[in-house]
Amino acid sequence: MKFDGGKQVKLSIISFMVQRNLIHRVHLRGSFQVTRAAWPHMKKNKYGRIIMVTSAAGIYGNFGQANYSAAKLGVHGMANTLAIEGKKDNIKVNTVAPMAGSRMTETVMPPDVVQTLKPEYVAPLVLYLTHDSCEESGSLFEVGGGWIGKLRWKRTIDATCRTKDKPMTPEDVRENWDKITDFTDATHPTTSTESTAHMLSVIQNIEKGGSKKQRSTSSRGIDPDQAINQKMKPTTFTFTKKEVILYALGIGVSTQQEDYLKFLFELSDDFCVIPSFAVVPAFSAMGDGLIGGVPGLNVDPTKILHGEQYTELYKPFPTSGTLTSRGTIVDVLDKGSGAVILMDGRFKARNTANPPSRAPDASMSEKTSIDQVGSKLEILLIHLLEPQMLA
Repeated sequence: MKFDGGKQVKLSIISFMVQRNLIHRVHLRGSFQVTRAAWPHMKKNKYGRIIMVTSAAGIYGNFGQANYSAAKLGVHGMANTLAIEGKKDNIKVNTVAPMAGSRMTETVMPPDVVQTLKPEYVAPLVLYLTHDSCEESGSLFEVGGGWIGKLRWKRTIDATCRTKDKPMTPEDVRENWDKITDFTDATHPTTSTESTAHMLSVIQNIEKGGSKKQRSTSSRGIDPDQAINQKMKPTTFTFTKKEVILYALGIGVSTQQEDYLKFLFELSDDFCVIPSFAVVPAFSAMGDGLIGGVPGLNVDPTKILHGEQYTELYKPFPTSGTLTSRGTIVDVLDKGSGAVILMDGRFKARNTANPPSRAPDASMSEKTSIDQVGSKLEILLIHLLEPQMLA
């Protein structure tokens, strides 16, 4: 009997392609076709809810399921794009990866375990995600047995492995491998725009000759290579209602204003803290945590300018208490005669910007009130910070 190896290989490839196409037609193309039929009606009505179904095999991979895994992860990728395209038409799209008892799981799991994975424990999540009150979109959830978890991407701070006008080599990658794979301080990009913006910012810095490999210790005592990713020691700032009132006075709250009592009178029923009070503990953090306390940043405190701060409040400031500030040096940008030090600056924004060469679009001047004199504010800040800086 003559064995034709080439024919057998060809038959095996054909069999594989048939199985692969079948899996893709059911899971990926099937999801696409159903969505394509419903999409125009959802757009017309300015309302829609779509739930895609993926699996752990698609998210994490699984032995012997390359075709199935590819199709299932493709479903989630399609859902991500549909969520972006449907946003303007109030179409919410999410993906669930259910673990439920089925004929397939019955063959690999004990009966008592299968009983805990009833579809009834998956359906409530699907019902909530499709309810008109749910605003969630573009998200991925694992669900099973009454447990629900949301998944997201996580990316390391990364490393710059090349310098301007020099080739990038595998050795550069090897030298930076520990940093490339270090998730200690990670970001969570949620859009391709956010991901690309960071990369373009890094490329822009390289093209300006600002690669970290080219940096060196300056005569001013700044060593970016040593300073970046350094954690500052935590600092505390204790304040009372008196400091809250002094701050309000310092930024111009006046008795001439209609609602001044809630900012200047501690017994007022509406007494509260102006949110920008957050800059005060930030000054304390710079004084205690930055000056002389971070390797690579030996700077003169008289030459430090608190230039910009992003603050997000999750609940109103208490009118008294102790705040703890923790910071990390994210980057050091060389500005020629000085440097910009970015502390915990990862709040979904670019960290560099090219100023336009044109004249200003608009220019205005405004006279400060008699209650808001510059020297008064400086004295106030010194008064507020002095106890902490001397501690």
